[in-house]
Amino acid sequence: MNEPFSMPDASGDPLAILATASLIGFFSIRDSNGNPTDPVSLGSGTLVRLPGDIFGVLTAAHVLDEIPTSGLLGFLTFTRQDSVQQAKIDAQLTEKFYPPGWGPGEVMPDFGFLQIHDRDALSTIRARGCAFYDLEKRREIRGMTSNKLAWEYYATGVVGESRIEIPAGADGSPKRTSFTAMAGHCSEVAKSTIGGFTIVNVQVETDRHPTTYGGVSGGGLWVITAPDGEFDKVQRFLTGVIFYQSDATDDGNRSIRAHGLDDIQAILISQFRA
Repeated sequence: MNEPFSMPDASGDPLAILATASLIGFFSIRDSNGNPTDPVSLGSGTLVRLPGDIFGVLTAAHVLDEIPTSGLLGFLTFTRQDSVQQAKIDAQLTEKFYPPGWGPGEVMPDFGFLQIHDRDALSTIRARGCAFYDLEKRREIRGMTSNKLAWEYYATGVVGESRIEIPAGADGSPKRTSFTAMAGHCSEVAKSTIGGFTIVNVQVETDRHPTTYGGVSGGGLWVITAPDGEFDKVQRFLTGVIFYQSDATDDGNRSIRAHGLDDIQAILISQFRA
């Protein structure tokens, strides 16, 4: 299988590495009867901290629907080249939070939060150098000394069809299944209002598009800024949660739709503020 995306190399695109520092990919490792199965992508998310020292994953509501409430939930993080190391969360030690209005047959608001109570899983995530993006922290561009500001949009997620099989090693390590991260620079960005929600539509700039962006749902849309146009001042800002892809154009490209962060803050995150 051709892989449309691969783990970004910091020496080639350090902005992509910055964007994936909080990326997590979910996958199933058991069937409904608890029997081991080949991992299947369930979606993506952004590691975040909420008010009250609450840690978990900001994702799409339809991804939350797919996450089991018992057994083990597999996950991958992407802060280093050996990100093929799978890890697990005890699904019983998680809690789902949805926005009012989400339910069967609904299209929006398609975002939610998975709180992680599993301390071992949180320790593993931190040990891998992942960053929990603090949604309580007031954020503004720092270090501006001129009116020059460079910025780029990046869409992050785990493309399901990037699945790779890693053969068993000579050292006795078992065969593994993994997925690769997407940190795609967005060449076109358009904002609109749909159903009262702030929506951001983007197109990922790449020479080879995936057949589908399935698995990217729940991933983060980021703005990477460079005050005064200087790279040593680079900063990142989470600006949305991906939840939808358009039909493919004749050249195979699709646009990606994300909920804006302001709506998520007002409708979902406000539930956690005292």
